[in-house]
Order: sequence, then C-alpha cells, then structure tokens
Amino acid sequence: MSKISYKAPKNLIKNLIFLDGLNRSGKLLLGSLVSSLKDMESLEFGENFEHFLPAMKFKKVNKNFSKSFLVNYLNQLIYNKMISRNTNFRSTDRTGVSKYQNPQVYKKRLKMTEGDTVIKRINKSNFFLPLVTHDLMSNYDQLKKLNLKFSIIQIFRNPFDLVYSWYKSGLGKRWGADPRIFSLVININKTNLPWYAYDYKNKRKFEELNEVEKCAIYVTSQIDRTLKNLNKFNYKKNLYVTDYFNLVENTNEELKNIANFLKTDFSKKTKSHIKRERCPNSKVRKLSNKKKYFIKKNVKKAIFAKLIKNEKKFENNIYNLRKI
Repeated sequence: MSKISYKAPKNLIKNLIFLDGLNRSGKLLLGSLVSSLKDMESLEFGENFEHFLPAMKFKKVNKNFSKSFLVNYLNQLIYNKMISRNTNFRSTDRTGVSKYQNPQVYKKRLKMTEGDTVIKRINKSNFFLPLVTHDLMSNYDQLKKLNLKFSIIQIFRNPFDLVYSWYKSGLGKRWGADPRIFSLVININKTNLPWYAYDYKNKRKFEELNEVEKCAIYVTSQIDRTLKNLNKFNYKKNLYVTDYFNLVENTNEELKNIANFLKTDFSKKTKSHIKRERCPNSKVRKLSNKKKYFIKKNVKKAIFAKLIKNEKKFENNIYNLRKI
C-alpha cells in the first residue's frame, strides 16, 4: 500500500478567536459579552481542539492528520452556521442563538440554499467566529504546529476562587467516573486522571490527597503551564489577557478594550447584553476571603503556600501579562 498523507483544505475562517482559560475561570461570561460585538457569529465550543492537542502531545495522532481534521471541522462548523444546520436553539444556553445579539439571523438562514453559494457568502464575509476552549494555551507547542491564523483572549481568575469552584463542581473526584466530564481522561496505574496530570511525579502519593488538595494541584499546575506558554507566545499582537474580576467589575471599559484589540466595536445590543449578565457587579469579591479560609483549613501548608504565591503573581498585572 502506498504511503498515505493527510492534506488540510483551505481554512474558510478569516477571524478565528479562541476564548481560552481554565475550567471555571469565566469563559462563558467572556464569550457572551464578546459575541455581542459587531460582526460576531454566535458562540461555539471548540472541544475538538481540547482533545487533539493533548493527543498530539502524547503522539497518539500526527500533525498532518490533526491539522486536516481540525481545519475540516472549522470549515464544516462555519458552513453549517451559514445555513443554521446543527444550530443550538436552547433558550438557557449562552451558546444558544436566543442569547445571540440578533436571533433572527439564524432563523432566516434556515431557509437559505446550501451549496457553493454558501462558500461564496463565507468568502465575501468578514465575520468573527468565537470559540470557547479549555486549557488551549497549556498546549501551545502543539497548537503552533497547526499553523493556523487566530487571536486569543486568555482569561484568568484568582487561584483560590478557582480551586473553591473546582471543588464545589466535584472536579477533585469526577474524572473517569462521570460521563458529563467531557475533557480527555487518562489512566495511569489503574488511576483515572485528567490529561494534564500525565507528568505528576508521585501519582501514588497524589491519590492520597483529599479533593480540595487535588483541585489545588490541578489548578496551579495548569496555571504554570499556561504562563510558560504565554510568555513565549510568538504572536503577542494577537493575544489579549483579562481576568474575571476585571471583566465583571469594569465591564464596559474592559469590553471596549477587547473590541479595540479585535478591531471591532460595540453593536446595538452590547449594552443590553452587559445588563443581562448583571454586569458591572461590585460585589463579586464578597466571598473570596471565606473561600480562602475554607481552602486553608483543608489543604496542607505547602499547598496553601503555593496558592498564596500564585495569588500574589496573579494580582501583579495578571501574572505580569497585562504589560504585553
């Protein structure tokens, strides 16, 4: 048999935006606000990137196949959006078109003819496609190999708030046991772990930790990986860094900064979207000290000390990334 290689098609999406961050960092809020800006398509999840990039890291799939698959996925996604195929009409979802700035757009597209005319419409358009992703930048070395054109808005959150939210969401115990965990799970020595636990040095000792401690280690290790990659990001003009507190407390100013970064502007519906998300909100930090106290009571001193160190870096211009 002849050697088979994979060829990626032309990417139809000119303005691809990754809204990236750790679990529970505020990505859906960010996505809801960003998708209210001018020339935005409705919000989508980019879960295929979340699975393929770790698989590339572990050498389970090669670069050519991954690029071919992911570009085809993006092209099919935007093609289907242009005719409202596979459109989310759930009224409670932030990715649902009822939450979009103009739901009528997608209702009209239901009646549009498919085929080459759709491709022509896509090529003539200058839309943005916002994709919500988890932990994309912790695999930047793999993302870079795909040679895609994109912008990234990276959102961070106070590490204590993250750990508390992870614990309350059961992310210290649900890996491999809950079918609603849609992230990649690996099995090492008969133990189910999230993919990013692949390099933990003492996995047996890790299994002896309580749920809060596991969440703390998950969070800090992923923050460390993300920071390492963001600091070597080659396309810093295509990177914007924000954080949950800033987005919620200074919503209008921060969203205007994001619009400027993307070279777009508020739409007629942006103000109403901000209000719908109950922003700005000056009470968002109200329970932070209680969360920190709870974590202190439930983790070892060394783990708490690492969280304190991480928090100080976070409070310094978001890990000093706002100076980029």
